[in-house]
Amino acid sequence: MKTKDYKHIYDCIRNAVSECYSGESLINKTARRAFTNLLIGTPEEKQDIIDTFDLECCRVCEVCGELMVEGYLLDSSTLCSDECAAKWYNFQFKNENITPEDFAKLMSDGDEDSEWYWTEWF
Repeated sequence: MKTKDYKHIYDCIRNAVSECYSGESLINKTARRAFTNLLIGTPEEKQDIIDTFDLECCRVCEVCGELMVEGYLLDSSTLCSDECAAKWYNFQFKNENITPEDFAKLMSDGDEDSEWYWTEWF
């Protein structure tokens, strides 16, 4: 992710926190704690922060657990890269041969009306 992505995520968190709490000090402390958990927490902790504050600006990769602002949406699974998408595909379809390059080609050759696509949650 880029620096601007981190700033945008922090701003989203701070806005969400300010709707739940009053007092500048409490808002700042809660927003910093939530942002830190998004950066270094477990995938479950990251998802809990996203759910708690109803953040629409980011997701957690279901394979590697990284925070992301863009990625694949495949059958409602969120994946950050061709590498993670290939691992997901191989697990879902019991095909251990598809490579990240093969997956990228599969997506570029795909149907425009497909439920599988690359998107941004920014």
